[in-house]
Amino acid sequence: MSTHHAALRERLTAAATALGTLTVTLGLLGGMPYVLWQATGVPWPDNIHSWHELGERLAQPISDPLVIELLAVVGWACWAAFAYTVVREICWYTAHLPQLLQDRRAHHDHVATLSLKGSLGALCIGTLVVALLSLWRPATANAQQLSFANEAPHRIAATAPLDPAVVQQAAPRTCPVDHVTIPGSGR
Repeated sequence: MSTHHAALRERLTAAATALGTLTVTLGLLGGMPYVLWQATGVPWPDNIHSWHELGERLAQPISDPLVIELLAVVGWACWAAFAYTVVREICWYTAHLPQLLQDRRAHHDHVATLSLKGSLGALCIGTLVVALLSLWRPATANAQQLSFANEAPHRIAATAPLDPAVVQQAAPRTCPVDHVTIPGSGR
């Protein structure tokens, strides 16, 4: 019964994670353009039709509408960069799906290699993929011991005194060496 409850709890956690991640991802992909569109409209001014007109517009004194238009352009550029990152991460996770089926830590390793600006899309898509994989096929427990090729079979530890002179004074000599005979030397 305990194993059944643990598996059910794992599937419910995976379903909640998948639903929450999907909501956040769709909110960023669809909600951000909606907010920008409602707040500022199209990201480019309607009355500018050439580079010369754009130069004249930028040469004018800074006004509140100009600042809002510039912020809208920055907002649209950020959204486009995020959308590009999401598409790139969808491609990466699709290509690495067999590896993720075997070892879900590949997601964490991939996110750790990304820069801060590229990690938001990877977190959204990767968490969604890993949660869906956990919902579809929960991870099984392995009782295998990891082995390392460079690791010695037995670890050997040796200790030495900090000051060898103290040990020589404290240890009595049991076998004094006065005369050593070397075979074949005639002594």
